[in-house]
Amino acid sequence: MSAFANDIKAVMKKENIDNAILVGHSMGGGVIAEAAKLMPREVIGIIGVDTSQNVAAPLTQADLNMMIKPFEEDFQTGMTEFVKNAFPADVDPVILEWATEDMASASKGIALNQFRHYLGQYITGESYRVFESINVPVVLVNARLWPTDSKANKKHIKNYSIYFIEDSGHFPMLEQPESFNQLLLKAAQSIQ
Repeated sequence: MSAFANDIKAVMKKENIDNAILVGHSMGGGVIAEAAKLMPREVIGIIGVDTSQNVAAPLTQADLNMMIKPFEEDFQTGMTEFVKNAFPADVDPVILEWATEDMASASKGIALNQFRHYLGQYITGESYRVFESINVPVVLVNARLWPTDSKANKKHIKNYSIYFIEDSGHFPMLEQPESFNQLLLKAAQSIQ
């Protein structure tokens, strides 16, 4: 997460961006939290998209190993099943096919490494400790596919709010683009 956060910092520096609201989907929620920690003056808020359902969710190494096993055994099949389960049953087949092809085209080694590092934060507690030094608004735009535990999140995130997007899975920007864009705008306006 810190390597990705440093990439964001480098881009912001190169582009002379001195304040920004960062938006991150899924694992990107961890990336933008790390970037907000790294750049407390430049980042004025973060918006996580279907992420951070419980920043303090308990996870053991055995849990992580079990989660990764299908991807290690057969990456294509594991990713196809993951993507299918990340959408509601009535998803547009064109969207499902596109998302599956996109995610299954990732390098297995890189994808598994990032998955381990991202979820490893839940084992070490860094997934919630990162928010100790974040004083800007943290807004989530989450689907209801995987339950969000706002009560748990509020214990660790100082300035927390959430908007739910209905009738969507893990990819609301693909499934419900108009509703998603409206909520994203609302989330950004709540920060400004």
